[in-house]
Amino acid sequence: MKSVPLSSLESVRKYLFENGKKGRIKYSKISQTEDVVTYNFGLHIPHEKEGYGFSLILFESGTVELFFSKGTYQGRMSDTFYKEYNRKAERQPIEQCDMYRLTINTLAYLRCFPECVEDGVPG
Repeated sequence: MKSVPLSSLESVRKYLFENGKKGRIKYSKISQTEDVVTYNFGLHIPHEKEGYGFSLILFESGTVELFFSKGTYQGRMSDTFYKEYNRKAERQPIEQCDMYRLTINTLAYLRCFPECVEDGVPG
């Protein structure tokens, strides 16, 4: 999956801002708040046992952070660490980068071809 390039984060940021749920995060340790946009979706790939769950947060700073799960495997990745982790050879950073790339590229696809997406549980 590493050979698949990462889609434009600028267009994904725009998509998240236009389609996500606007909210606010409160950081209790430092008593600050930040406006954010969240966007959650699931993905079913035919003939795979487990589906994917994605939750993206677009921060005021422009950072795009991903929380993901596939079965019992869960993780977190942001665009801030993506470039650094993408150069590492260890298994965990590679899988996290793969998930980030899958999520961002899926959103780019959703933005370009919304008519190809079905809402709900596959039948």
